[in-house]
Amino acid sequence: MPVLPFITDSEADIKEMVLRGKESGAKFIYPSFGMTVYWVIRIHVLKEFGI
Repeated sequence: MPVLPFITDSEADIKEMVLRGKESGAKFIYPSFGMTVYWVIRIHVLKEFGI
């Protein structure tokens, strides 16, 4: 699952992931919406990525 809420979920990021998957030979996309990033975790992750 490369989509991280509030970090990599912009429209441009998702379009790029789909395009890269297609270029790599992906046959389908399996969506899963079970991840939640609470604000405390979000702050930590953003700091780790320098965002």
